[in-house]
Amino acid sequence: MKKLVSLVLLLCMVLSLCAVSVSANEAVAASQMQTKDIITIMVDGKYVDCASYGQTPVIVEGRTLVPLRSVFEALGATVEWNNEKRAAISEKGDLVVVVAIDSKEMMVDGTPKAIDVPAQIMNGRTMVPVRAVAEAFGCKVEWDNATRTVIITTATVEQGEDVEIEVSEGTPEAAVLAMWACLKAGDFEGMKAYLAEGAEIEGLTDLEEMVAEGLGADMDMSQFTPEQAEKMQSVTVKLVKTMLGIMTLEIKGTTMVDDSTALVEVVTGIPDLEQLNAEEVVDEEAMMALMFEVMAEKGYSLDAIATMSEAEQTALGVDVGIAMIEYLCDIIAENTDALPLIEADPVYLTVKNINGQWIIVE
Repeated sequence: MKKLVSLVLLLCMVLSLCAVSVSANEAVAASQMQTKDIITIMVDGKYVDCASYGQTPVIVEGRTLVPLRSVFEALGATVEWNNEKRAAISEKGDLVVVVAIDSKEMMVDGTPKAIDVPAQIMNGRTMVPVRAVAEAFGCKVEWDNATRTVIITTATVEQGEDVEIEVSEGTPEAAVLAMWACLKAGDFEGMKAYLAEGAEIEGLTDLEEMVAEGLGADMDMSQFTPEQAEKMQSVTVKLVKTMLGIMTLEIKGTTMVDDSTALVEVVTGIPDLEQLNAEEVVDEEAMMALMFEVMAEKGYSLDAIATMSEAEQTALGVDVGIAMIEYLCDIIAENTDALPLIEADPVYLTVKNINGQWIIVE
């Protein structure tokens, strides 16, 4: 039984990596030439697609400039362009912020506020200093140097509050979540729809087949009848699916390499089963009753165990073991929500837009 449980846990660990993930360091190193100058903007946990506004963020004299509409609209503010004054006029509630081209002052409710780098025109787009604008609206602004991300928290989000990254349809994040849903369901065939041909997991097409191969490699299956082996395979599949079902995946962020390539940072986790209090969740009487029920179904009594043949003992052991594993699956599924998570190191998935569909390539 210990070998069986160890095998299942090993399988789950392998599956959780998805074999298409790479470490954060490896991903950054591999794409360093592409991503070293990329800057991303996050507002309340949602990434702002600055590229869709015609210009990616840039750093000028140590300050990050972004397309004016990208930041104003992300903050929930309206914005109008005054061509005569060459200035953007933004309003949110009663607050009015005016940013003029080439001016080292911005007006916040009529009061001038000095800024280090003025708004300016780049490639036909008006670029504004994101920190100055966000802080003018009372937002908290942080810089994550590791991911080169400007993190903005609006006043509507309390400090310390967990913020979920919103995922829209037809995005790199949506492709990752769809692939993850297939993985958790053990639907490796379905995973193919979200993996590029080169990133497909060799041999990983059928959960039942994979478990059968794993059991054959770890145990001497010749001691079991074909029916017993099939039963063990079936219950092991159920346990693997149960373990996959309690695993989590959190998208930490997305870095756009270019218009058709993104690095999606994800963290997988699994509840710490060692924190599960067996005395509270395992009903020993129910387990004993389950064992006796299996024995009764097979026509055995306790007195008969001593006189059983080796083949009969093996058959009964398989049936009892299967019943216990099924019971364990129910216990795990029902009692892990409150357990602390054991999280793996962050990984980056490279996702490309191929013929209008986001596909995981590595």
